[in-house]
Amino acid sequence: MPVETVEDKLAQEEQFCPECGGALHEMGHDVRRELKIIPAQVKVVEHRRAVYACRQCEKAGDAVSVIKAAMPAALIKGSLASPSAAAHIMTQKYMMYVPLYR
Repeated sequence: MPVETVEDKLAQEEQFCPECGGALHEMGHDVRRELKIIPAQVKVVEHRRAVYACRQCEKAGDAVSVIKAAMPAALIKGSLASPSAAAHIMTQKYMMYVPLYR
């Protein structure tokens, strides 16, 4: 199944530590996957949110600021359902009269 990746990152001007003003570096990613249904097409959309930390705070031994880029909220928390997948299921169930067990 094809996978479409959406990168959510902070803008260059926002990549500064709110505590000390030092530059942030990317230390990892949070990943959320959802199933996207386009009639006669299905693909996985993987949202990758960048997670940043301040190297100056790490070196100084102070509390390290961890900043995460904004990511669109999931339709149903912890679910693979996207708005298009939920709309497809509702259309099949209520407009086409297809039972949910099919």
